[in-house]
Amino acid sequence: MSRPKLLFDDVKEICIQMVRGYDRRISARANGLEMAPFDPVAIQAVEEAQLCIGFDLPVSERDNLIDEIMLSCKLDRHNFSIEKHLSIVSKSEFFNQRNQFLMNIARYLQLI
Repeated sequence: MSRPKLLFDDVKEICIQMVRGYDRRISARANGLEMAPFDPVAIQAVEEAQLCIGFDLPVSERDNLIDEIMLSCKLDRHNFSIEKHLSIVSKSEFFNQRNQFLMNIARYLQLI
């Protein structure tokens, strides 16, 4: 049985694009470059969603899980192999955490 969709595909894609542009936005802010009005909100959305990930894990494992979730959002599904990258949580728990991460971004951006 497949898992129910928590986000519509268009909302999920917007959230993934926020994650994909996160490094560029952080770099622009650090270099003092002019940012679009939406960029600080997008940065804050990703950072707030990161705070809700793996809070029951030790700090090093939590940081690794956050990095892997961010990487899975940046790479497409053909280039990201969960088995190769992650050994902290199970595959289903990883995708539950990833879906919750994307949902938190959508909530922060008031898309849902």
